[in-house]
Amino acid sequence: RRALALGCFVQLLQQTVGINTIMYYSATILEMADSESAGDCSGAGELDHDSAVREICLSAPVATSQLIGGSLGMVVMDRAGRRSLVLVSLAGVVVALCSLGAAFSPMVQLQGASAAWLPVVSMVGYLIFFGLGMGPVPWTLNAEIYPFECRALCVSAATMCNWIANVLVAATFLDLSRALSTSQTCPYAHPDGAFWMYACVGAVGWLVLAFALPETKGKSVQEIQDLFESGSHPTGAE
Repeated sequence: RRALALGCFVQLLQQTVGINTIMYYSATILEMADSESAGDCSGAGELDHDSAVREICLSAPVATSQLIGGSLGMVVMDRAGRRSLVLVSLAGVVVALCSLGAAFSPMVQLQGASAAWLPVVSMVGYLIFFGLGMGPVPWTLNAEIYPFECRALCVSAATMCNWIANVLVAATFLDLSRALSTSQTCPYAHPDGAFWMYACVGAVGWLVLAFALPETKGKSVQEIQDLFESGSHPTGAE
C-alpha cells in the first residue's frame, strides 16, 4: 500500500506542477506576454503576423528543451540515483515557476529585453529541470517499487492517476490563469497566480518526497520491498 501510494503520488505530482500547461500552451503563454502591450486584455484579439510567427518559432526551442533535460536525466539517473535526481529536478521546477509567475506579475515592472525574454527563459529552465528528473523518474519508480505479483495492476493505477491529472490540469489552465491573476484590469495578460499555484504544489511535493521517497538505485526487487515494509530512512541507508 505504501508503494502504491507513493507511485500514484509521484504520477499526480508530475502533472500537477503544470508540465502540460507549458507543453500544450507554450504559444498561448507567449501570446499572453505580448497581449497587454498590444491592447488585448480579453484574449479575443488577433496578433499581427510578425508576432504570431515569433511566438510559434519561440515555442519550438521551448518544447525542445525538455528533450535536452530528458537526455541528461537518462545519462545521470543511475549515477545520481532516483531520489536525488527528482529532488533536484523538482526544486528547479519550483524556482522556474516562481520566475515565470514573476515575469507575468503586474507587481514586477520589467522593461525592454527582460520583459520579452524572461517568460521564454523561465519556460526553457522549467522544461530542462522537469526533463532531468520529474519526467522520467515517476515512470522508473513505478517500474521498480512493486512486487511482481501485483506490478501490472499497480502500474495501471498509477498511470490512470497521471492521465486524470493531465486532463484536469490542461483543461483548467486558461480559467485558472484568469481567476488567480493578481491583475484586476488585464487578467489575461497576467497569469501569474496560476504559475505560483503550481510552484506551491511543487514545493509541498518536494517536502513529501524528501521524507517519503526511498532511494532504489542499485537495489533488487526484494530489497526495495524491504525498504517499504520496514519503513527505513528515505535514502535507503541502514
